[in-house]
Amino acid sequence: MTFFDIFLYTGAAGLILTIISRLIVKPESVMVDLIKNWVGSLFIFSGIVKAIDPVGTSIKIGEYFEVLHLTFLEPFTLTFSVGMIVAEIVLGVALIIGWQGFITTALTYLLIIFFTFLTGFTYVSGFCPSMLFLFISGIVLAVITVTAFLDDKNKRMYGIILTIALGLIAFLFCKFSNQCLLCAFSESNMKVTSCGCFGDFIKLKPLQSFKKDLILLVMTLFLLFNYRKIKPTISQKMFGHVAIVIATIASLWFCFRNYMFNEPIVDFRPYKIGVNIMEDRQVKVAPKVEYIFHYMNKSNGKKMDYTMADLSKITENDTLLSREDKVLDPGIPAKILDFMIQDSASGSEITDDILYEPAYTFMVVAWDVTKTEKAAFSKINAVAEQAQKAGYKVFGISYNSTHRFEKEMNIHYPMYWGDAVFLKTIGRGNPLILLLKEGVIVDKWHWNQLPSFDDIKKKDIK
Repeated sequence: MTFFDIFLYTGAAGLILTIISRLIVKPESVMVDLIKNWVGSLFIFSGIVKAIDPVGTSIKIGEYFEVLHLTFLEPFTLTFSVGMIVAEIVLGVALIIGWQGFITTALTYLLIIFFTFLTGFTYVSGFCPSMLFLFISGIVLAVITVTAFLDDKNKRMYGIILTIALGLIAFLFCKFSNQCLLCAFSESNMKVTSCGCFGDFIKLKPLQSFKKDLILLVMTLFLLFNYRKIKPTISQKMFGHVAIVIATIASLWFCFRNYMFNEPIVDFRPYKIGVNIMEDRQVKVAPKVEYIFHYMNKSNGKKMDYTMADLSKITENDTLLSREDKVLDPGIPAKILDFMIQDSASGSEITDDILYEPAYTFMVVAWDVTKTEKAAFSKINAVAEQAQKAGYKVFGISYNSTHRFEKEMNIHYPMYWGDAVFLKTIGRGNPLILLLKEGVIVDKWHWNQLPSFDDIKKKDIK
């Protein structure tokens, strides 16, 4: 699915909902009705695909906190994740049923302003933005936000004109002053390489995400200007309130179900059941990259670009400004890049020993032992003990396990080391159990759903 497909399908859903709503209540403005249903459908879709894996969204939020120097908020990333997902779904439902026109459109607009800032920052970070650029961008966003809440039509028009004028002046200033964007665009400059707008279901390029949010910004601004034309689809106010309460409870339950009680209901990640890790670690087709070096001549101030073939033309008067990596062909990269296991005692890598093991192997993943569900280990240890007695290998993996923890949990199988991000990607349970055979993920279970060893043997061990 592409950026265009998302808008096409949610637009079609909005059109169908508009036709249905016309049969229930005649809208004051068909355009307002169509856009609110379109935006509502997009919000619900975006919220649901993120709700399938709220931990994945929390990891992305953590990346933003790090880049924005808000690391003190990192312990609350999962709370932010669930709150944002629930807000998206509920606002989508509220838009479609026309619940509390002003409140809904205002909150929707503010949420889009927030998303636009994040996706815009993600993309622009590839140009090495200066603090001056961020300050100017903040002023433009502040002006359009104030404009959105003006009630007088003339003042709104002045606000829109002022925003466009400020945006144009900022663009021209940054283009010709060299004080805003300090380097040529390179993805390697971006610390957050995707916005996580649709979880792992579809990963948009930063520019695509930014364009998406700019379109939504215009659409939600239009809705906020015309909120009085939004008519409730449900005539009884109480039924509308009940629908919002149900949407809130249902979305909260769905989020919790996908990490607290079980693995995500749909696995969009590289480590799904049936995956051959050894095969997916291989690059299918190598990328083709052209390196462009930006130089400035100290004598005349003239800027020159050189490729690898032109490096012999560089003189002593040329000063390197930056390097641009121009991707001619992205190729087909490996799907799995980070699978690596180390023996905690020796520090040696044992990844291949694990992946090439011909026998069935149970891998217990507790990515953070300080946050793991300790009560789960009695259940896991029972399965591990029976598996070892039957001749199967069992090992654990964590990024911060200690001898004290292993003794406390009565663990009698080796514990190895793995990077925390890689371990979180494998599964969302903490702990989580995988059954491997020759590098293939035969099955995996959230600790809460771990069956007995006899049931595992009947189902998975041939």
